[in-house]
Amino acid sequence: MPEQFDLDQVDTNAFREIGNTGLHESGGFVFEDHLPKLKSKTKRIRTYKEMATDSTVGAILFAVEMHLRNVDFEILSHQEDDD
Repeated sequence: MPEQFDLDQVDTNAFREIGNTGLHESGGFVFEDHLPKLKSKTKRIRTYKEMATDSTVGAILFAVEMHLRNVDFEILSHQEDDD
């Protein structure tokens, strides 16, 4: 039989968070990009479009797109309950 613990006797300091992630973030955005091309939104879009022309990345994007085309999507309208 498992050992029973009295929750009032458990040391809660043993379960506290220690340290931090070390990432520089502000407003929910992480500012730790190693590539300067990824720092602004317009540069990111341009870089990702450029990456999509690469044969390896393009093949992966093609495989994902073809897989998603086989998924049946259904859109349901919101209906109010009469309760």
